[in-house]
Amino acid sequence: MMGKLDFVLTVDIAMSDTAWMSDLVLPAPSYLERQDPAAGLQGSSACACVVTRDPVVPALFESKPVYWILKELANRLELGEYFDFTIEDYRKQQLKNLPDGERAYYNPSKLYGVYEGRVYKTKSKRIELYNERYAGQFRLVVGRNAYFTHCTTQNNALLHEFMPENTLWINPKSASALGIKDGDLVQVSSAAGRGELKANFKSGIREDTVYMASGFGVLSKGLTNIYGKGACIAEILEDFSDELSGNMAMHETLVRVTSASMRK
Repeated sequence: MMGKLDFVLTVDIAMSDTAWMSDLVLPAPSYLERQDPAAGLQGSSACACVVTRDPVVPALFESKPVYWILKELANRLELGEYFDFTIEDYRKQQLKNLPDGERAYYNPSKLYGVYEGRVYKTKSKRIELYNERYAGQFRLVVGRNAYFTHCTTQNNALLHEFMPENTLWINPKSASALGIKDGDLVQVSSAAGRGELKANFKSGIREDTVYMASGFGVLSKGLTNIYGKGACIAEILEDFSDELSGNMAMHETLVRVTSASMRK
């Protein structure tokens, strides 16, 4: 897809995979250096949280926020009248309908019962904690760890010391049945793609489940600490979405795990 685009511009704090494949890369300030509009934090349990961001330190070097870049482009295209405001002005416009004097605002939303009466595409037409159709495969689950922020800080030299590459968490019983030893190089494959990384025995993980950290197996040689390290989970995850919310369903991919050495 990237190769078919006429022109790609990326504004980022690191030479990410997207930046590596772009025609032009502009340096962005980090979250500690940036001012942003108010935004809904939909990841909160009640989906009722609105956050703002203000810089705590000045931006380094020539980094500029996306808003500044768009405003300067608009001025040069004689469209500056449409960007004749500041982030502070924009925030005031966003929050103008809140009651006067309120510093905190809570919008209660429905937390339970959103799937009531729904018919599922299972044999029983209900939620099945165990689905017979998927026996013999592993469910690849997505999660986070305490070292990195999603897929953005793995190349940080200090954080990289804690986890230099990602591994495949797998239950020892399941691995032994496949002839896989702790530390062996394995291939994880799905209908979407495959990757190779080392097996990491975890007795606490379900026997039908595997896990790997995100942010590794990158294409960009500019990410010097993690280039060529581990596997990219995005290459393996299938493209499922939740019909109700539209969010990506990231725990629906079924994978097969085989020993890389046996294949060779």
